Formats: sequence, structure tokens, C-alpha cells
Amino acid sequence: SLYRAYNSFQGGHNVKRNIVRTVLVGCLLVTIFVFGGAALADSGPQLPKAGILPDSPFYFLDKLGKDISMFFTFGNQAKAEKALQYAGERLAEAKAEKAKGKDQDVAEAAKSYDNYMQQVQDRLQNLAVTTSSDNLSERVALAAGLHLTVLDQLADNLTGPAAQAIDHARQVSVNGQEQALKALARNRAELALKIANDNANAHLEQFRNRLQTGVTGNVT
Repeated sequence: SLYRAYNSFQGGHNVKRNIVRTVLVGCLLVTIFVFGGAALADSGPQLPKAGILPDSPFYFLDKLGKDISMFFTFGNQAKAEKALQYAGERLAEAKAEKAKGKDQDVAEAAKSYDNYMQQVQDRLQNLAVTTSSDNLSERVALAAGLHLTVLDQLADNLTGPAAQAIDHARQVSVNGQEQALKALARNRAELALKIANDNANAHLEQFRNRLQTGVTGNVT
């Protein structure tokens, strides 16, 4: 509404325009200082909602439905986009199961995540260099950055097969991010560099917070 108000003043006096600009800037600063940048961060990639969880007796129906949907999705880009969506869902499921202390189900969700992220990489590799493929590469790179942050959190206090599954999922995510950034850099090197830099800074900030709160699980 402030933006519309600003537009309505475009034909008015400079004083009115300056007042509206001051209000807009003031509101932005208040948002940043009060919410610590959280409102701005909300515009970034988010994990989709978890579907049926691995500990449900109906989980096999969820897996079957996804397999059928992938089978009837045609084209490398469409398949990559759907696989990326499903990978995010599996990661959300792993997060939900970790909260319930069900390590075995965490491992199952992580393995399914691996499968979908591998499909993303395979399809991305087969795409020709176009504007649409650049957009997909950007989405994959951003999503993989989020996935790595979640996987780092999931790795805390895990042992045995669950820890191994998360570690493997992390490596798959790293590979996917590297591939997406390399593909994006062919036409949009500056954007690829910015995403890589933002992801690195996000990981460093996460580890700083872990050290301050005494959570040192997989900091090394």
C-alpha cells in the first residue's frame, strides 16, 4: 500500500515524493532491525511440507504415487523440476522423523532424497543451454544450499546407518549444487558466483551460531 501511495504522488510536488520515500525507507529499516532480516529471508527457498511420513503404514502409497507421477512427466526440465520438489519433501520428512527420534525412518527418507536429487542432476546434465535451463540451474543451486543447511542440522547426534545416510545425502546435494552452479555460470557467471558466496556465508553463520550455543556435532 505504501508503494501504491508512492506511485500516486508521482505527479505531485517533490516535497511529497521525498516524504513518501522517507517513510518507505523508514519502514524497511524498522523491519530489518526488529526482525533481524527474517522478513527478507522469507523470500528465499523453503522446504515443501512433508507428505506421508516413513513411519506411516501408507508410506508405500506416497512412494508409488510419486513414481507414477515421475513416469508420466515428460521432458528433462519438467522431470528435473518435479524431482527437485520431491527431494525437498523427502528432506522435510527426514526432519520430521528426526524430531520424533526415529533414526531408521530418517535414513529411509534420506535415501529417497538421494534418488530424487540424482534424477535432478541427470536431467540437468541433459538440458541444452537456454534461458529456461539457466532458471532451473538457479533454482537447483538455491535449493541445494537450503538442503545442505538442513542436512547439517539433521546430522547432529545421529549414529550408525542414519548418520551414514545423511552424510551420503549431503554429498549428493553438494554434487548437485556444484553441477547447477557450473551450468549457470556458462551464461550467468555473476549470478552463479553470488549464489555460491551467499551459500558459503550461510554455512559459516550457521556454524558460528552452533559454536555459540555449544552444539559442535559436525562443525569440523
